[in-house]
Amino acid sequence: MPHRRPATPGGEETEPSSWARFGLTFSERQVAAIAEIGRTIVSGVDYEQVLAEVIEKMGRILDAESGGFMLYDEASGELVLQKPAFGFDSDELISAYHVPLSGGGNAVTVFVSGEPYFTNDAPNDPRVLQRFVRLYHARRILTVPLQIEGRPIGVFHATNKRSGDFTPQDVELALLLAPQLAVIIQSAAMMRELRRHQRQLERIIEIHNALVGMVLSGEDLHALTDRLAELMALPVLVIDSLGRATLCHDLERRPEAMEAARAMRTLLTGAGSSRPLEPLHAALNSDQLMAVPIVVGSELLGGVGTYGPAERVDDLARRTLQQAALVFALEMVKEAEVYDVERRLHADVIQRLLVTESEVEARNLLRRLEVDPGQRLRGARLRVPQQGSEPTRRHTRFAQLHRTLQLLLGRAWPGSAAVASGEDLVLILPDPRDDPERCAQRLEAILGDLAAAVRLSETEDLFFGEDLFLGVGSPVEHPLDLRRSLEEATAVIGTRRLIQSGRRVVLVEQLGLLALLARPAGPEDIDRYLERHLGALLAYDREHGSTWLTFLRTLAECNFSVKAAARRLHLHPNTGRYRAARIEELLGIDLASPTDRLHLQVALHLLDLQATLGRLAPRADPYP
Repeated sequence: MPHRRPATPGGEETEPSSWARFGLTFSERQVAAIAEIGRTIVSGVDYEQVLAEVIEKMGRILDAESGGFMLYDEASGELVLQKPAFGFDSDELISAYHVPLSGGGNAVTVFVSGEPYFTNDAPNDPRVLQRFVRLYHARRILTVPLQIEGRPIGVFHATNKRSGDFTPQDVELALLLAPQLAVIIQSAAMMRELRRHQRQLERIIEIHNALVGMVLSGEDLHALTDRLAELMALPVLVIDSLGRATLCHDLERRPEAMEAARAMRTLLTGAGSSRPLEPLHAALNSDQLMAVPIVVGSELLGGVGTYGPAERVDDLARRTLQQAALVFALEMVKEAEVYDVERRLHADVIQRLLVTESEVEARNLLRRLEVDPGQRLRGARLRVPQQGSEPTRRHTRFAQLHRTLQLLLGRAWPGSAAVASGEDLVLILPDPRDDPERCAQRLEAILGDLAAAVRLSETEDLFFGEDLFLGVGSPVEHPLDLRRSLEEATAVIGTRRLIQSGRRVVLVEQLGLLALLARPAGPEDIDRYLERHLGALLAYDREHGSTWLTFLRTLAECNFSVKAAARRLHLHPNTGRYRAARIEELLGIDLASPTDRLHLQVALHLLDLQATLGRLAPRADPYP
């Protein structure tokens, strides 16, 4: 039987002693309950504290053991139990109860209809979800709707009245308090959201200031990326406009890092039409990838991104990446400006190196390029075909190509330098003393990586990797001779139209006679050819007063028969063999090689022409 209150002398029922503090009459109870709930303070109080306080007060007002709020989550379309509830503050127990609007039960019915509901036999009531009954040991349940200006926001449950069954008067009292409950709960939720945003803002400002401080103190992109990953507690990667990836140190050991970089490059390919700082998203296996483009004006410099479980890649991550994109833009612009200054200074060094007559100055100029002047060096020129796009765009892409080449050379050819000079890239390379073919293969591999790096999108029309062409001069022992090596590299580039093999790297040694036949030869060409094929032997004769050039000339006339040449010069055969071996050693040739024999015969013939006709007049058309 439901519990009945004793009648007063006036005929009104009285409450048990547990309600004495709220007054003896129902009207007094109403006034006291409204006042009690009204004293709940929201501002400055934690959301869960507000809920606990309201539940405790409603429990005293309704004489219920406990209660709980369920609020509607528009994102999931569910009624979600709020923490704490029904005497529990366990995340597991609270999160176990959320009901879609299609799931039925008294909570959904009250929420949708706006009508209260109560039952005093919950375990046997078909309108109550038995999962709720079992989870929270509910025997008696009173549920009222929570609405703000006619808009439903959730429901409030009171469970297990201590003094007996819930009555219509309990429902009436709960309905009277429901608008205040709705306002209190919504205010607390808004206050919680406001504090969350405030904490986010403070965190974002902290991260922003930390990164800006690093930029101002001269830290590079790698350091910024590592620091951002540490502050976000998420992996971070930065992609520049060439598609090069800068990974935080944690990613270097993760197999999914390259996949994330590829996915981010794909996102950035179409980012040119995106609004500044608009986040881009992609699925990455079971994770979510988020990237924010780094844009300055209308130019896309790259992007900064992170990935992880969807609940981690949240609004805070978005805002943090957006702030980080601004800082990374500052760093990239700073690097670009430093590059421009460095490029102009280095271009001046190359120009000075081409005209100086001082060995000391030449050595000092190489040191300014961070090249060791004491080693054997080669000069090279990379011809970069350019077409399409406006001049500013071409300049930007050329600069990016140059910087990429510098990075590649730094890893694959230590001690080298790459300098932007005009529309070419001038390379100064320590000579590895490999045979020409091996040297060309190493440089081909570098150009292959360079051609791949310049393709951020398939629609890029400025650089064509297959059209990159590198001409390489011969090695020199002295810095002053680099001028000659660079002139040879320019001559090699001039022969490109005659080379149909598809090679992107050609050394001057590989050209042979083509170096002379590709264009009208000038005195510099003849001198270089003679120096390359006879220089060491001529120098030996000058130094020792010997006539080994005469032996070589006789050897050529005798079809390179050592025995015949020795007999003609009245030398012992062993002396002839010794001289032939020494000539091979001095000139670095093989007298049995048809190619080496041809070069020697041409060089001897040119030497004879110079003796007969004099040195050729300077050529009117200089090297480009």
